[in-house]
Amino acid sequence: MADIIELWTTKRDTPKDRWTVLHVYGLMGGVEVARCTKEGRPGWLYLLGMCSAASDTDVLAEVPDTPEGVAILDFVAPAALRAINLAGMDAAVSDGDAA
Repeated sequence: MADIIELWTTKRDTPKDRWTVLHVYGLMGGVEVARCTKEGRPGWLYLLGMCSAASDTDVLAEVPDTPEGVAILDFVAPAALRAINLAGMDAAVSDGDAA
């Protein structure tokens, strides 16, 4: 069963977007990376980075809802998780240098 989540768009005066989470690739540094669909946009899949602590969501990739599109997201998701991990490590080093 897929989870349906509502997230604000970048413009706060617009209604919430409704996303259906199809697959969660992982959680890294407080950011969950998942393959989703968006209500009102049939035929498209999205790779979302969702940070619940900051109530922030970023669309990392958008592909057609085809087997090839799924394969692209399956390929890109581990790289996104690794980039999030590296950004967290870089921030930790910077914080250590500042102290």
